[in-house]
Amino acid sequence: MRINIVKDFLNSQAWQYTQVKDSNILIFGIKGRNAKFQCIADSQEEDKRFFFFSVCGANTPSENRSEMLDLLNFLNFDLFFGNFEMNPENGEVRFRTSISLNHIELNADFLEEIIMSNIITMDNNLPSILGVMFGQINTEKAIELYHQEK
Repeated sequence: MRINIVKDFLNSQAWQYTQVKDSNILIFGIKGRNAKFQCIADSQEEDKRFFFFSVCGANTPSENRSEMLDLLNFLNFDLFFGNFEMNPENGEVRFRTSISLNHIELNADFLEEIIMSNIITMDNNLPSILGVMFGQINTEKAIELYHQEK
C-alpha cells in the first residue's frame, strides 16, 4: 500500500502524525521558518492518486478574500508544481500538490520531493499570505515581499 511509503517517510523525519480512521489520510503539524501549519497526506489507493496539502493555520476574513484571491493568483502564475487555493466559504488557504499514479510507482525519493517542495512553498509564502489575510499589507506589498524572498 502506498500509504505505508508515506508513513515511512514521515517516520524518517521524526514527524508525528495521525491517521484518519478508516482512511489513507495522514494529518500532522509542522513548524516552518515563518509559522506553524497543518499538513494532510491523502493516498487514494483505488483512484491511484496522491494529494498533499499544507493548510494555513488561519482563515481569511470575508473582507480580505478578494485581495487574497489576487495574491494567490499572482503566486500560482509562477509555480511549476502545485497551486494555492482558497475555500470561498470559510477563507481557508492551502497549497496543494497532487499526482496521478496510473503510470508511475510512488517511491520514497519521489514522495520526499512532493512533500518537501509543498512545505517549503507554503512556508516561503506565509509572510505575504498572512499579511494580506489580516489586512496588514495589500497585495502590492505582498508581491514586493515575494520578490524579496525569491
